[in-house]
Amino acid sequence: MSASSVSPATASPSLPRKKTTTSTASEPDGGSRAHIKQYYEDSGLDYAYWSRAFNMHFGYFERGMSPFKLEAMLANMNRKVLEFLGLKRGSVLDLGCGAGATAKQLAAENAGLAITGVSLVGEQIGRARAACEKLPTAQQPRFVEADYTALPFGENQFDGAWNLESACHAPGRDKGALVREAFRVLKPGASWVVVDGFLKRQPRMRTSRWVLDKVQDYWALETFAERDAFLQALREAGFVDIEIVDWSWRVAPSAAYIPWVTVAFFVDWLRKEKARALGRHRLANALAPMLGLMLGLSRSFFGYYAIRARKPERR
Repeated sequence: MSASSVSPATASPSLPRKKTTTSTASEPDGGSRAHIKQYYEDSGLDYAYWSRAFNMHFGYFERGMSPFKLEAMLANMNRKVLEFLGLKRGSVLDLGCGAGATAKQLAAENAGLAITGVSLVGEQIGRARAACEKLPTAQQPRFVEADYTALPFGENQFDGAWNLESACHAPGRDKGALVREAFRVLKPGASWVVVDGFLKRQPRMRTSRWVLDKVQDYWALETFAERDAFLQALREAGFVDIEIVDWSWRVAPSAAYIPWVTVAFFVDWLRKEKARALGRHRLANALAPMLGLMLGLSRSFFGYYAIRARKPERR
């Protein structure tokens, strides 16, 4: 869900919007950089229907939480990513930072972190910077417009990194270019956490393949990562101590909000914007979560995982 990443969108529909364009035959697709940028530029503000804070991902539910408080679950996911990373101080990369919600929250809650957010989408970088303006200067994240498969940083620079529902936008079934770049910029001994949806295998049924293809196209993905291919890419890059945890049931309560958010979006559009065509990417962003919910229920070939890997110490 974030690019940034992926998710639908729950409230502030009165946000200003720049003019959107309708789909044309020449529009980029297939998860290209141009497709990703255009998708988020056209549909980015619609994520407010999902989260007022622009958390562009699913939530993490655990005992003691209310399943009726979506924003609390989304915020808890941010904390769980950092907890899984095991880092409270030092320099950390948010790869595919979206509009900066995760970086903003974790910077505010952890004064010892120096967060650098990276997004391919310039509009997101601008909104992320604006969102963090009121944080104390020393805690404000830095945001950089860049491709996370070709980062403008030297080797061995960061104490940790995460991709929260953004690794899916990287090319290839093994996300090899992203894996190698994350390994390059991390310091020896540093860890990387990836939280996202993964294919356990390619679906065999025609209907399942159709749903998968539509979700990937609607969310500007070349392909979801294949779990085993991704794990192999981690090993080949040199990562060690690889751990994978299935969080599918942890995100299920937040995923249950998808139908209500989708209905709210279309009702609001009909009430306020019916004179204006939605355009390809806004429509795709509204429909993709419903198909994504079907995908998430296909436990035989799809799962939601948290994966942690460590760059070995120098010998």
